[in-house]
Amino acid sequence: MAIKEGREGLGLTQQQLADRSAVSRSWIAQVETGKPSFDMYKVLQVFSALGLRLDAEREPQTVEPRRFARGAKEVG
Repeated sequence: MAIKEGREGLGLTQQQLADRSAVSRSWIAQVETGKPSFDMYKVLQVFSALGLRLDAEREPQTVEPRRFARGAKEVG
């Protein structure tokens, strides 16, 4: 939601934001409507174009973190 709210707050169309961010308009539309996966580099490009910053902080750990072999993905 930050992308859509930021874009609308600046009065930009999806195409204008796409042009500023060097991504496609369709990518912007997909992210704004809940695209389930996306390229983090593109997200950072769009955030930069909107003057937004992405912060990350560690949550208190209540369960043991899962360990994966290199290239493995969690199933289920």
